[in-house]
Amino acid sequence: MGDISLAECESNAILPSIVDLRARKNPDRLYGASTWIGTDGNLNLRRITYRNLSDAVNLCSQWLETRFGKSENYTTLSYAGPNDYRYLIVTMAAAKTGHKALLLAPWNSSLAQIKLLDACNCTIFLAAEDSSAVQNEVSAITAQREMEVHKFPTLDWLLDEGPKAPFYHFHKTLDELRDQDYVIIHTSGSTGHPSPMFYKYGAIAALKHLSAPEKFIPTAPTGNIAEVWSNKCHWMALPPCHMGGVLGLGAFNIYWNMPMILSPGDRPITPDIAAQIFAQDICEAAFMPPAYLHSLSRSPDHLDAIRKLKHVLWVGAPWTTPETATAIQSRVEIQAAYGSSEAGPFVLIVEEQDDYAWKHFHPIMGASFRHASKDLYELVLEKRPDIQEAQFVFQNFPHLTEYRTKDLFSKHPTREDLWRFRGRTDDIIVLGNGRLIEPALMESSVAGHPKVRAALLCSDGKSKVGLLVEAVVPPASAEESAALLEEIWPIVVSSNAVMNVFGRVDKPLILFARKDKPFPRAGKGSVLGPLTLKAYDQELRDMFRAAERDLGRCTFGNNIKKRQ
Repeated sequence: MGDISLAECESNAILPSIVDLRARKNPDRLYGASTWIGTDGNLNLRRITYRNLSDAVNLCSQWLETRFGKSENYTTLSYAGPNDYRYLIVTMAAAKTGHKALLLAPWNSSLAQIKLLDACNCTIFLAAEDSSAVQNEVSAITAQREMEVHKFPTLDWLLDEGPKAPFYHFHKTLDELRDQDYVIIHTSGSTGHPSPMFYKYGAIAALKHLSAPEKFIPTAPTGNIAEVWSNKCHWMALPPCHMGGVLGLGAFNIYWNMPMILSPGDRPITPDIAAQIFAQDICEAAFMPPAYLHSLSRSPDHLDAIRKLKHVLWVGAPWTTPETATAIQSRVEIQAAYGSSEAGPFVLIVEEQDDYAWKHFHPIMGASFRHASKDLYELVLEKRPDIQEAQFVFQNFPHLTEYRTKDLFSKHPTREDLWRFRGRTDDIIVLGNGRLIEPALMESSVAGHPKVRAALLCSDGKSKVGLLVEAVVPPASAEESAALLEEIWPIVVSSNAVMNVFGRVDKPLILFARKDKPFPRAGKGSVLGPLTLKAYDQELRDMFRAAERDLGRCTFGNNIKKRQ
């Protein structure tokens, strides 16, 4: 490199090129780690260095070129597999060979996968050879859609054989590729079927500025989360095909020096797995949805393992109960993270622990709040020339002058710079009489009961609301349902007392989910409301009809509704 510094070399490089540069300069620098559960039930960890990753990407690039050649028009290659580092490796290798990767969640239905493949005009499917679930899903897809399917090699093969592969040269710069698509992820489908999100090279590069925003706003407050997260190895509990996982494994890791440990890819995360990951000597912090933290809080032995961490970042759905947050806070500092598939990650200012549920948006985001209704305000991002280079969403959507997130917040009672997430504009229930019902309070309160996993408020389409409850142990009989109803009823009564009078739930309008029909969930653990209500459409209709007959005061519309 002569007299040119590594930073100068990286300034106009894309992520795979930065990995190669660092692999030559500091090959043993930690990039992250993969984990798996051994036959003895214990967690094993494999460290991945920059040299390991560079070698694996080079090998994968050759593997792709042998089968598909070098693309001149950014052909889309879809991939699905276990939650491991292959999602990152195939993304970088696709970029090196002139393609772009479409990262599919392995838990999507075949219908959802087909819709995504159609939307991205993708005819090539890379299916992890060691995942029978993915192989079965591919069979279901190819029965309905013509696809070129290739079995994708294991992570161990890529890491073990990578050092034998020759270096795969790639010379394009960020300036050349800024407006091209780097990778395609998809939304969780929380408001319907998943939709593809195209991330441009320029949007990815915007994230490097978030840990040093003083370049754009010299007077901005210090202590933003990107600064605090930097130089610590995190457990990334979000899937590597989720926005947080994709950007965490790639951009956060590289730009902010955040090595990432991934969970075992072949099984769900449990408190026992979490505790074993915390115990690893390289694990300094964790990036987790509150759903996992809530499970931890119910297991004191596992919860104590969190003490060794420097902080826990929570992202996704709000905390189920204040008690969960208190239990975590008594052992480790908690910090809020925030983002969306469309807008990317948000930079927040780290606040005092008493304000854990509130968010302080850094000025680098260009955030403003527009009044929506009553005490609710919609978060809107405004394009600004002085910070546009650092605004992820406007690098992806340069034609926009503002981006309406549809996320609703309320003001802090005493501080103008703190905002609390209250839901989304499409969460609000609109009754047939025009009344608006905010479901978050009732849902979170009921979900806070130790025997409840989640709750969803819905309406009959006219004037009544009901509650669908997923129990930790679903009741198996009418007697068990009645007993559980009596246990949670005091919480419903308390919530009814502060709800809009039109949003109060009657006892006959509470339904428990069945064991064989659990709530569909996104990768970050949040409930997919519309899909859940669609799955229980007939049961909810029957519930409202029975209540109307028995109480004589429930009405029934044409649709079970949670969102308008």
